[in-house]
Amino acid sequence: MVTTKKSVRCTKPALEVLEERSLPSFLLSGALNQLAQPLNNMVADLNAAKTALTTEQTELVILELNGSAKISPVAQFFAQGAATYQQMLNDVHSIAATSTADLALIKTAAVAELMQGDPMDFLVLNLGPAFGIDVTTPLTTPVDQANTTLQSVQSIVNQTYLVTAEGKTINLPSIASQTTPPGQTHRFYI
Repeated sequence: MVTTKKSVRCTKPALEVLEERSLPSFLLSGALNQLAQPLNNMVADLNAAKTALTTEQTELVILELNGSAKISPVAQFFAQGAATYQQMLNDVHSIAATSTADLALIKTAAVAELMQGDPMDFLVLNLGPAFGIDVTTPLTTPVDQANTTLQSVQSIVNQTYLVTAEGKTINLPSIASQTTPPGQTHRFYI
């Protein structure tokens, strides 16, 4: 008896080279919504501060119209209004700074990927707006919302008050004059 060996023939498939393949843009996957979440939280805080400022201003107007107020509530509502407006200024500044930093990070990452041979994010970032695709909207919309909210309270913070309290007439300056935009120093005078 003669046995013959059958030769086994098989082939191994070639592995795909992943490094040379262009991957989809992370900008189109909604990844920026994660970066935008802190900005949206700051906008919510800003809107809560606007509500508080409106309440404090209403109380000051009521005391102004009352004509026989006590000094301590007048001082309390005025100080709370100034502190609330200062918080709003700080929030708007933080929103703008965070948005700017996030946009710079994204642009730097897109250029780095372009230099490594993957132009997708660079193209989406720079040419997308020409085709109606602005992936930076989640990072720029909170800045616009913050500026709109700050503008909406300008009549409140620029109002002055003439309050009669405990037989004395008190001329209160505007709340805006008692706050300092971030990055500036200010002396407070009442």
